Amino acid sequence: MATNIKDYSTTQASNTTLNTINIAEGMLPSNLNNAIRALMKNTRDWFNDAQWIEYGDGSASYTATYVSGTAFTIDGADVTAVYHANRRVQVVDSAATLYGTISSTSFSTNTTVNVTWDSGSLTSGAITSVYIGIVSATNTSLPPVIIDGTIVNADINAAAAIEFSKMEDLTVSRALVSDGSGDVSVSAVTSTEVGYLDDVSSNIQTQLDAKQATITGSATTIDTESLTASRAVISNSSQKIAVSATTDTELGYVSGVTSGIQAQIDGVTAGTVTTIDDDNFTLQDNTDNSKKAQFQCSGISASTTRIYTLPDADTTLGEGGAISTAGSTFTNYNEISSSVDTTMVATKNYMLIGAIDVTGSAVWDVKGSGALTII
Repeated sequence: MATNIKDYSTTQASNTTLNTINIAEGMLPSNLNNAIRALMKNTRDWFNDAQWIEYGDGSASYTATYVSGTAFTIDGADVTAVYHANRRVQVVDSAATLYGTISSTSFSTNTTVNVTWDSGSLTSGAITSVYIGIVSATNTSLPPVIIDGTIVNADINAAAAIEFSKMEDLTVSRALVSDGSGDVSVSAVTSTEVGYLDDVSSNIQTQLDAKQATITGSATTIDTESLTASRAVISNSSQKIAVSATTDTELGYVSGVTSGIQAQIDGVTAGTVTTIDDDNFTLQDNTDNSKKAQFQCSGISASTTRIYTLPDADTTLGEGGAISTAGSTFTNYNEISSSVDTTMVATKNYMLIGAIDVTGSAVWDVKGSGALTII
Protein backbone atom coordinates (compact mmCIF):
# COMPACT_ATOMS: atom_id res chain seq x y z
CA MET A 1 0.00 0.00 0.00
CA ALA A 2 1.28 3.45 -0.91
CA THR A 3 2.33 5.60 2.02
CA ASN A 4 3.88 9.04 2.30
CA ILE A 5 6.72 7.82 4.50
CA LYS A 6 8.79 7.69 1.33
CA ASP A 7 8.73 11.50 1.29
CA TYR A 8 10.35 11.80 4.71
CA SER A 9 13.92 13.10 4.53
CA THR A 10 16.83 11.83 6.58
CA THR A 11 17.75 15.52 6.97
CA GLN A 12 15.56 16.71 9.79
CA ALA A 13 15.44 20.37 8.72
CA SER A 14 14.21 19.36 5.30
CA ASN A 15 10.96 17.90 6.68
CA THR A 16 8.81 21.03 6.35
CA THR A 17 5.62 19.44 5.05
CA LEU A 18 3.62 16.37 6.04
CA ASN A 19 1.07 15.21 3.53
CA THR A 20 1.04 18.78 2.12
CA ILE A 21 0.51 20.23 5.65
CA ASN A 22 2.95 23.02 6.40
CA ILE A 23 5.00 22.16 9.49
CA ALA A 24 7.80 24.68 8.95
CA GLU A 25 8.86 27.18 11.64
CA GLY A 26 6.04 29.63 12.39
CA MET A 27 3.31 27.21 11.22
CA LEU A 28 -0.25 27.82 12.29
CA PRO A 29 -1.08 26.20 15.64
CA SER A 30 -3.91 24.33 13.97
CA ASN A 31 -1.44 22.61 11.61
CA LEU A 32 0.08 20.75 14.55
CA ASN A 33 -3.13 18.78 15.09
CA ASN A 34 -3.42 18.12 11.37
CA ALA A 35 0.24 17.04 11.15
CA ILE A 36 -0.14 14.57 14.00
CA ARG A 37 -3.21 13.07 12.34
CA ALA A 38 -1.34 12.82 9.02
CA LEU A 39 1.62 11.13 10.70
CA MET A 40 -0.70 8.59 12.29
CA LYS A 41 -2.28 7.89 8.89
CA ASN A 42 1.09 7.35 7.22
CA THR A 43 2.16 4.99 9.97
CA ARG A 44 -1.04 2.98 9.70
CA ASP A 45 -0.86 2.81 5.92
CA TRP A 46 2.63 1.31 6.18
CA PHE A 47 1.69 -1.10 8.96
CA ASN A 48 -1.19 -2.52 6.95
CA ASP A 49 1.38 -4.02 4.53
CA ALA A 50 4.54 -3.84 6.58
CA GLN A 51 6.41 -6.56 4.62
CA TRP A 52 7.09 -4.02 1.87
CA ILE A 53 9.10 -0.81 2.14
CA GLU A 54 9.02 1.99 -0.42
CA TYR A 55 12.70 2.76 0.05
CA GLY A 56 13.15 4.98 -3.01
CA ASP A 57 16.66 6.39 -2.97
CA GLY A 58 16.82 6.33 0.82
CA SER A 59 15.81 9.94 1.56
CA ALA A 60 12.72 11.93 0.55
CA SER A 61 11.05 11.57 -2.80
CA TYR A 62 12.70 9.61 -5.63
CA THR A 63 12.33 8.89 -9.33
CA ALA A 64 12.08 5.41 -10.81
CA THR A 65 12.39 5.08 -14.59
CA TYR A 66 11.49 2.27 -16.99
CA VAL A 67 14.46 0.73 -18.84
CA SER A 68 13.07 -2.54 -20.25
CA GLY A 69 10.53 -5.21 -19.46
CA THR A 70 12.95 -6.59 -16.85
CA ALA A 71 14.83 -3.49 -15.67
CA PHE A 72 14.33 -0.03 -14.15
CA THR A 73 16.49 2.64 -12.52
CA ILE A 74 16.48 4.52 -9.26
CA ASP A 75 17.73 7.84 -10.53
CA GLY A 76 20.59 9.89 -9.17
CA ALA A 77 21.66 7.63 -6.30
CA ASP A 78 23.82 4.58 -5.69
CA VAL A 79 21.52 2.22 -3.82
CA THR A 80 22.99 -1.06 -5.11
CA ALA A 81 23.62 -2.18 -1.52
CA VAL A 82 19.89 -1.99 -0.81
CA TYR A 83 18.57 -3.23 -4.16
CA HIS A 84 20.86 -6.27 -4.07
CA ALA A 85 20.56 -9.59 -5.85
CA ASN A 86 17.96 -12.09 -4.54
CA ARG A 87 15.95 -9.42 -2.71
CA ARG A 88 12.26 -9.42 -3.43
CA VAL A 89 10.80 -6.40 -5.21
CA GLN A 90 7.31 -5.03 -5.98
CA VAL A 91 6.83 -2.47 -8.75
CA VAL A 92 3.65 -0.59 -9.61
CA ASP A 93 3.51 0.88 -13.09
CA SER A 94 0.69 2.30 -15.13
CA ALA A 95 -0.41 -1.19 -16.26
CA ALA A 96 -0.03 -3.57 -13.32
CA THR A 97 1.62 -4.49 -10.03
CA LEU A 98 4.53 -6.89 -10.58
CA TYR A 99 6.41 -9.11 -8.13
CA GLY A 100 9.85 -10.51 -8.72
CA THR A 101 13.38 -11.16 -7.49
CA ILE A 102 16.33 -8.87 -8.17
CA SER A 103 18.89 -10.71 -10.29
CA SER A 104 21.57 -7.99 -10.34
CA THR A 105 22.21 -4.24 -9.88
CA SER A 106 24.79 -1.77 -11.12
CA PHE A 107 25.48 1.96 -10.75
CA SER A 108 26.54 4.60 -13.22
CA THR A 109 24.78 7.94 -12.55
CA ASN A 110 21.66 5.89 -11.79
CA THR A 111 21.20 2.52 -10.08
CA THR A 112 20.00 -0.02 -12.64
CA VAL A 113 17.97 -2.88 -11.19
CA ASN A 114 17.48 -6.09 -13.20
CA VAL A 115 14.56 -8.27 -12.12
CA THR A 116 13.29 -11.78 -12.79
CA TRP A 117 9.50 -11.38 -12.58
CA ASP A 118 7.23 -14.04 -11.17
CA SER A 119 5.01 -13.34 -14.17
CA GLY A 120 4.50 -10.53 -16.65
CA SER A 121 6.90 -7.66 -17.38
CA LEU A 122 7.19 -3.89 -17.12
CA THR A 123 5.49 -1.68 -19.67
CA SER A 124 6.92 1.50 -21.04
CA GLY A 125 4.46 3.48 -18.92
CA ALA A 126 5.35 5.47 -15.85
CA ILE A 127 6.53 3.66 -12.68
CA THR A 128 4.59 5.02 -9.74
CA SER A 129 6.04 3.00 -6.86
CA VAL A 130 8.95 0.65 -6.13
CA TYR A 131 8.91 -1.49 -2.97
CA ILE A 132 11.55 -3.83 -1.62
CA GLY A 133 10.99 -6.76 0.73
CA ILE A 134 11.53 -5.79 4.34
CA VAL A 135 13.84 -8.78 4.77
CA SER A 136 17.25 -8.44 3.16
CA ALA A 137 18.63 -11.37 1.18
CA THR A 138 22.01 -10.81 2.84
CA ASN A 139 22.73 -10.36 6.54
CA THR A 140 19.06 -10.98 7.22
CA SER A 141 17.54 -10.45 10.65
CA LEU A 142 15.61 -13.71 10.38
CA PRO A 143 16.93 -16.85 12.09
CA PRO A 144 18.16 -19.65 9.78
CA VAL A 145 14.78 -21.37 9.50
CA ILE A 146 13.40 -22.68 6.21
CA ILE A 147 9.67 -22.22 5.85
CA ASP A 148 7.81 -25.15 4.33
CA GLY A 149 7.11 -24.69 0.66
CA THR A 150 9.42 -21.70 0.20
CA ILE A 151 12.45 -23.53 -1.28
CA VAL A 152 12.34 -24.39 -4.98
CA ASN A 153 14.93 -26.07 -7.16
CA ALA A 154 16.27 -22.74 -8.40
CA ASP A 155 17.04 -21.75 -4.80
CA ILE A 156 19.64 -24.53 -4.48
CA ASN A 157 23.07 -23.68 -5.79
CA ALA A 158 24.32 -26.12 -8.42
CA ALA A 159 27.60 -26.34 -6.51
CA ALA A 160 25.89 -27.11 -3.20
CA ALA A 161 26.93 -30.80 -3.38
CA ILE A 162 24.31 -31.79 -0.79
CA GLU A 163 25.24 -35.11 0.80
CA PHE A 164 22.76 -37.92 0.22
CA SER A 165 23.01 -38.77 3.91
CA LYS A 166 20.93 -35.66 4.55
CA MET A 167 18.02 -37.43 2.89
CA GLU A 168 15.56 -39.55 4.83
CA ASP A 169 16.93 -43.04 5.55
CA LEU A 170 15.64 -45.65 3.09
CA THR A 171 15.31 -49.43 3.36
CA VAL A 172 18.82 -50.81 2.99
CA SER A 173 20.10 -52.68 -0.07
CA ARG A 174 17.19 -51.94 -2.39
CA ALA A 175 16.98 -50.54 -5.93
CA LEU A 176 15.68 -46.96 -6.06
CA VAL A 177 12.85 -45.91 -8.38
CA SER A 178 10.71 -42.86 -8.97
CA ASP A 179 7.27 -43.56 -7.52
CA GLY A 180 3.83 -42.44 -8.65
CA SER A 181 4.44 -39.01 -7.13
CA GLY A 182 7.74 -38.59 -8.91
CA ASP A 183 9.68 -39.03 -5.67
CA VAL A 184 12.64 -41.31 -5.10
CA SER A 185 11.59 -44.43 -3.20
CA VAL A 186 12.75 -48.02 -2.67
CA SER A 187 11.54 -50.92 -4.76
CA ALA A 188 11.15 -54.61 -3.91
CA VAL A 189 14.26 -55.38 -5.97
CA THR A 190 17.31 -56.04 -3.78
CA SER A 191 20.82 -54.88 -4.52
CA THR A 192 21.80 -58.54 -4.99
CA GLU A 193 19.16 -58.94 -7.69
CA VAL A 194 20.34 -55.74 -9.37
CA GLY A 195 23.82 -57.28 -9.41
CA TYR A 196 22.51 -60.02 -11.68
CA LEU A 197 22.20 -57.39 -14.41
CA ASP A 198 25.97 -57.00 -14.51
CA ASP A 199 27.35 -57.84 -17.98
CA VAL A 200 23.87 -57.94 -19.57
CA SER A 201 24.48 -56.61 -23.08
CA SER A 202 20.96 -56.17 -24.46
CA ASN A 203 17.26 -56.26 -23.58
CA ILE A 204 16.65 -59.22 -21.26
CA GLN A 205 13.07 -59.93 -22.35
CA THR A 206 14.11 -59.91 -25.99
CA GLN A 207 16.80 -62.46 -25.21
CA LEU A 208 14.34 -64.65 -23.29
CA ASP A 209 11.76 -64.47 -26.08
CA ALA A 210 14.41 -65.63 -28.55
CA LYS A 211 14.98 -68.81 -26.56
CA GLN A 212 13.22 -72.10 -27.37
CA ALA A 213 9.92 -72.24 -25.51
CA THR A 214 9.82 -76.03 -25.00
CA ILE A 215 12.33 -78.84 -24.62
CA THR A 216 12.79 -80.83 -27.82
CA GLY A 217 15.13 -83.51 -29.12
CA SER A 218 16.71 -86.17 -26.93
CA ALA A 219 15.76 -84.43 -23.68
CA THR A 220 11.96 -84.80 -24.08
CA THR A 221 12.02 -87.97 -21.97
CA ILE A 222 13.32 -86.08 -18.94
CA ASP A 223 11.51 -82.71 -19.15
CA THR A 224 9.10 -83.77 -16.39
CA GLU A 225 10.06 -87.37 -15.61
CA SER A 226 12.50 -88.67 -12.99
CA LEU A 227 14.96 -91.39 -13.95
CA THR A 228 15.49 -94.67 -12.10
CA ALA A 229 18.06 -94.03 -9.39
CA SER A 230 21.69 -95.23 -9.61
CA ARG A 231 21.69 -96.35 -13.24
CA ALA A 232 23.96 -95.59 -16.18
CA VAL A 233 22.29 -93.15 -18.60
CA ILE A 234 22.21 -93.96 -22.32
CA SER A 235 20.57 -92.82 -25.53
CA ASN A 236 17.94 -95.39 -26.48
CA SER A 237 16.87 -96.66 -29.88
CA SER A 238 14.67 -93.58 -30.29
CA GLN A 239 17.66 -91.33 -29.67
CA LYS A 240 16.17 -90.26 -26.33
CA ILE A 241 17.82 -90.11 -22.93
CA ALA A 242 17.05 -93.28 -20.92
CA VAL A 243 18.44 -95.47 -18.14
CA SER A 244 20.21 -98.75 -18.80
CA ALA A 245 20.26 -101.99 -16.78
CA THR A 246 23.81 -101.20 -15.71
CA THR A 247 23.99 -99.89 -12.15
CA ASP A 248 26.32 -97.14 -11.01
CA THR A 249 28.21 -99.79 -8.99
CA GLU A 250 28.78 -101.88 -12.11
CA LEU A 251 29.82 -98.80 -14.02
CA GLY A 252 32.34 -98.11 -11.28
CA TYR A 253 34.20 -101.29 -12.25
CA VAL A 254 35.37 -99.49 -15.37
CA SER A 255 37.39 -97.10 -13.21
CA GLY A 256 41.10 -97.55 -13.79
CA VAL A 257 40.72 -99.33 -17.14
CA THR A 258 43.41 -98.02 -19.51
CA SER A 259 42.35 -99.62 -22.79
CA GLY A 260 39.50 -101.49 -24.46
CA ILE A 261 38.07 -104.11 -22.07
CA GLN A 262 36.97 -106.55 -24.78
CA ALA A 263 40.36 -106.38 -26.43
CA GLN A 264 41.96 -107.28 -23.12
CA ILE A 265 39.52 -110.20 -22.63
CA ASP A 266 40.08 -111.41 -26.18
CA GLY A 267 43.81 -111.22 -25.52
CA VAL A 268 43.47 -113.62 -22.59
CA THR A 269 41.50 -116.08 -24.74
CA ALA A 270 43.94 -115.85 -27.62
CA GLY A 271 46.95 -116.42 -25.40
CA THR A 272 48.43 -112.98 -25.86
CA VAL A 273 48.42 -112.28 -22.14
CA THR A 274 51.45 -114.28 -20.96
CA THR A 275 52.05 -113.01 -17.42
CA ILE A 276 49.63 -113.01 -14.49
CA ASP A 277 50.64 -112.12 -10.93
CA ASP A 278 50.43 -115.21 -8.69
CA ASP A 279 48.19 -113.41 -6.21
CA ASN A 280 45.73 -112.61 -9.04
CA PHE A 281 45.25 -116.24 -10.17
CA THR A 282 43.13 -118.49 -7.94
CA LEU A 283 41.45 -121.86 -8.59
CA GLN A 284 38.38 -122.78 -6.62
CA ASP A 285 36.25 -125.88 -6.25
CA ASN A 286 33.24 -125.87 -8.55
CA THR A 287 30.85 -126.93 -5.79
CA ASP A 288 32.43 -125.38 -2.70
CA ASN A 289 34.03 -122.06 -3.57
CA SER A 290 35.58 -121.89 -0.11
CA LYS A 291 38.10 -124.46 -1.34
CA LYS A 292 40.76 -122.62 -3.27
CA ALA A 293 44.30 -123.04 -4.54
CA GLN A 294 46.92 -120.53 -5.67
CA PHE A 295 50.31 -120.77 -7.26
CA GLN A 296 53.09 -119.06 -5.31
CA CYS A 297 56.34 -118.18 -7.04
CA SER A 298 58.15 -116.55 -4.13
CA GLY A 299 60.37 -119.61 -3.55
CA ILE A 300 61.88 -119.50 -7.07
CA SER A 301 65.35 -118.04 -7.34
CA ALA A 302 65.59 -114.52 -8.72
CA SER A 303 65.73 -114.16 -12.51
CA THR A 304 64.68 -117.80 -12.88
CA THR A 305 61.75 -119.32 -14.76
CA ARG A 306 60.52 -122.78 -13.77
CA ILE A 307 58.53 -124.84 -16.30
CA TYR A 308 56.00 -127.44 -15.25
CA THR A 309 54.86 -129.93 -17.93
CA LEU A 310 51.71 -131.89 -17.24
CA PRO A 311 51.53 -135.58 -18.23
CA ASP A 312 48.97 -136.79 -20.71
CA ALA A 313 47.04 -138.63 -18.07
CA ASP A 314 44.76 -138.14 -15.09
CA THR A 315 46.89 -137.67 -12.00
CA THR A 316 47.09 -136.29 -8.49
CA LEU A 317 49.62 -133.61 -7.59
CA GLY A 318 51.87 -134.07 -4.57
CA GLU A 319 53.76 -131.51 -2.64
CA GLY A 320 57.55 -132.15 -2.64
CA GLY A 321 57.63 -135.39 -0.61
CA ALA A 322 57.53 -139.18 -0.91
CA ILE A 323 54.66 -141.41 -1.86
CA SER A 324 53.58 -143.23 1.27
CA THR A 325 54.06 -146.92 1.74
CA ALA A 326 50.32 -147.27 1.50
CA GLY A 327 50.80 -146.72 -2.19
CA SER A 328 47.95 -144.30 -2.69
CA THR A 329 48.66 -141.08 -0.76
CA PHE A 330 51.46 -138.54 -0.38
CA THR A 331 53.27 -137.58 2.75
CA ASN A 332 54.69 -134.11 2.99
CA TYR A 333 58.36 -134.89 3.37
CA ASN A 334 60.93 -133.18 1.28
CA GLU A 335 63.71 -135.39 2.57
CA ILE A 336 64.11 -139.21 2.74
CA SER A 337 66.54 -139.99 5.52
CA SER A 338 65.82 -143.69 5.80
CA SER A 339 64.92 -146.39 3.35
CA VAL A 340 61.29 -146.39 2.31
CA ASP A 341 59.21 -148.41 -0.14
CA THR A 342 56.43 -146.89 -2.22
CA THR A 343 54.05 -149.30 -3.89
CA MET A 344 52.15 -147.95 -6.91
CA VAL A 345 48.63 -149.05 -7.72
CA ALA A 346 48.09 -150.02 -11.32
CA THR A 347 44.82 -148.16 -11.61
CA LYS A 348 46.28 -144.81 -10.54
CA ASN A 349 48.70 -142.29 -11.97
CA TYR A 350 50.83 -140.26 -9.61
CA MET A 351 52.70 -137.01 -10.16
CA LEU A 352 55.25 -135.68 -7.71
CA ILE A 353 56.21 -132.02 -7.89
CA GLY A 354 59.30 -130.73 -6.17
CA ALA A 355 62.80 -131.82 -5.18
CA ILE A 356 63.35 -134.94 -3.00
CA ASP A 357 66.61 -135.18 -1.17
CA VAL A 358 67.61 -138.82 -0.39
CA THR A 359 70.35 -138.61 2.21
CA GLY A 360 72.90 -141.03 3.54
CA SER A 361 72.44 -144.68 2.58
CA ALA A 362 68.67 -144.46 2.48
CA VAL A 363 66.92 -146.09 -0.44
CA TRP A 364 63.61 -145.07 -1.99
CA ASP A 365 62.12 -148.12 -3.66
CA VAL A 366 59.16 -147.47 -5.91
CA LYS A 367 57.17 -150.68 -6.55
CA GLY A 368 54.01 -151.66 -8.28
CA SER A 369 52.66 -151.05 -11.75
CA GLY A 370 51.19 -147.57 -11.41
CA ALA A 371 52.58 -144.56 -13.32
CA LEU A 372 54.70 -142.06 -11.36
CA THR A 373 55.70 -138.74 -12.86
CA ILE A 374 58.23 -136.63 -10.94
CA ILE A 375 58.49 -132.96 -11.88
